[in-house]
Amino acid sequence: MSLFGKLEDTPLKEILQVLVASRVSGRLRLTARDREGIVVLREGKIVYAASSAARQTLGNLLLLDGLVSEHQLADALDRQHAAREEQRLGGILVEMGAIDETTLARVVRQQTERVMTEFLTWTTGHFKLDRLAIENLGEIEVDAHEFLMREGLSTDDLLTDLQAKIDAFQNEEGDPAKTGPITL
Repeated sequence: MSLFGKLEDTPLKEILQVLVASRVSGRLRLTARDREGIVVLREGKIVYAASSAARQTLGNLLLLDGLVSEHQLADALDRQHAAREEQRLGGILVEMGAIDETTLARVVRQQTERVMTEFLTWTTGHFKLDRLAIENLGEIEVDAHEFLMREGLSTDDLLTDLQAKIDAFQNEEGDPAKTGPITL
């Protein structure tokens, strides 16, 4: 199945619903005049999302939320850099005892929700699906793989929750496409 088109013709929510129902694994690329993004799905579940407009590193998110100290983050980054094999920053921080798996999963989920919320406000642009074989818990080629979610999110639940937030925001503030991304 090759899937591509314009968001003006097929809103992202509808595209994702088709991908969920079909249990698609692949990379959905989103492009617009001034921004771009990517959503990676494994069997219809979102495992990664990144946007050129709403992107922060995992370390910075943990630091800003007060979940790690600057010293812990610097130490983890040093360990990551010195490792012979590539290691994820989150895994290093868990190994160091700086954070636990639950905290790491929560921060990754929050970042993914922020990005998906932004994407759901896009009314113009293009989309293209590249089908990929993504193994369970396997690695994928993305530029910020520390945000890869091991278990994935229920895309249906995520879309329902985020649409409710978008609707509430639009009722209070107006059109988020004109005012910028919604803060969760």
